[in-house]
Amino acid sequence: MGFGPTGTRIDVTMRLHPFVAALMPFWLGGVGLIGRFVIADGEAAEWSLAPIGMFGFGLALTLGAFYPEAIKARRILEQHLRQTGA
Repeated sequence: MGFGPTGTRIDVTMRLHPFVAALMPFWLGGVGLIGRFVIADGEAAEWSLAPIGMFGFGLALTLGAFYPEAIKARRILEQHLRQTGA
């Protein structure tokens, strides 16, 4: 927090929940490693796309859930501060 040219400046940092931040490297690393071996094996069966799909789903779930909510929270906070005159 500091003073800007026209008043108070507020800095907000948003992060993933610690449990999510700890779980995702294991999930993405595990399915990424399995996907690498499946692709390197060269046998393209229907089930062989599952690790790649799980990797994409895990990434989309994490990023798709966090960033839109962080943007929404920032917008709500900015609107509230403008209305209160802070």
